[in-house]
Amino acid sequence: MSLRVGDWVEIRSKEEILLTLDRNGRLEELPFMPQMFQYCGHRFRVYKRAHKTCDTINFAGGRKLSGGIHLENLRCDGNELGG
Repeated sequence: MSLRVGDWVEIRSKEEILLTLDRNGRLEELPFMPQMFQYCGHRFRVYKRAHKTCDTINFAGGRKLSGGIHLENLRCDGNELGG
């Protein structure tokens, strides 16, 4: 993926995303949060590259990402987990 800051992306449909997830709702051990489905089909601008994330599944500390991005004005609000 060669996305750059300022590029526009469209979030895949719910059906497309579900096809990529394992039985635990994860892709490559990264969880997909159900509250993010509200953004499916919408377009967002790339804010910056994401080079690492916290490993909240295996608690192995930081995890390097390849091709990860942050999107402008888009954050998980945590409502599905009690906010």
